[in-house]
Amino acid sequence: MIIILLTTITLAVALLPHIAYVIAKLLSLLFHFHVRYSPFAYAALGMVGVWLCLFAYGNLYGRFFHETKEVEIPCNGLPDSFKGYRIVHLSDLHLDGYVGNEGKLLDIVREVNAQKPDLICFTGDLISIDKSEMNTCIPILKQLKAKDGIVSVMGNHDYMPYNRSLTHRQRWENVAELQRMEREQLGWKLLLNENIFIRRGNDSIAIAGCENQSMGVHSIIQRGNLSKALAGTEDCFRIILTHDPTHWKGEILQQARGKKDGTLTLAGHTHAGQFRLFGFSVARFIYDEYEGLYSEGHQHLYINIGLGGTMPMRIGATPEVTLITLK
Repeated sequence: MIIILLTTITLAVALLPHIAYVIAKLLSLLFHFHVRYSPFAYAALGMVGVWLCLFAYGNLYGRFFHETKEVEIPCNGLPDSFKGYRIVHLSDLHLDGYVGNEGKLLDIVREVNAQKPDLICFTGDLISIDKSEMNTCIPILKQLKAKDGIVSVMGNHDYMPYNRSLTHRQRWENVAELQRMEREQLGWKLLLNENIFIRRGNDSIAIAGCENQSMGVHSIIQRGNLSKALAGTEDCFRIILTHDPTHWKGEILQQARGKKDGTLTLAGHTHAGQFRLFGFSVARFIYDEYEGLYSEGHQHLYINIGLGGTMPMRIGATPEVTLITLK
């Protein structure tokens, strides 16, 4: 699959100067001027060379170099006991990229633990294709620690829709097994359209988790039930975990408008397109919100661009661990 993808993109890059040559040749016939092929051939070779160098960088280094972003978010209605509450937000591990590179994953776990978070929130896409990606990574991920534990939700890849070798029944059996592995082997609190409360003395906040609910161009999985996830949390400050950020404008923001207290939504999914050059991300062509913090009134959305990817490369879109402090 990787070889096919790399070959396809390489051919597309090489084709662009040749398309330009064909257009120039046609114009030369109309307007009677001479066009040489060699500049276009050299341009094709140069562009292919640049692309292959970028791919090598993104594959060998870019996808494994990660950064910790520290973000303070002012939360209207946050109880006094939770001011300064520290959340590490992780997303989109796509563990197939860490199979054979488990040491890179261990580095991430150690860095997360060094932050001494109160809570770790994982917003989906633990795997890319199959639950077997978990096998060598479970002992490492089990080392993640936070005072109030680890909460997670499902991403679109976690439902394994891209594993064409499975029948419908086998796919859902594997999904159930992945969920069991998260809960029993990793010890994570996987929220499937449900919520939990975290308490500090007489104060509490609610953590609500939705199943994947894609409401944009990429809507292959729609299993979220926001009303069910938020049931019983009406009088509490809420943090909503959802994989796809299109869910924020598509539904969450509509319910939150007019609510006096703020709501913080955490999402992932976009990877910032895994390509960012001079601050420009290809993800902006697909998503209105694709990276970092967005706010409307007292309602906030933070999008973590993930630690893994569906392509084995990252250029510019640096893998991210986010440390969020509630204010």
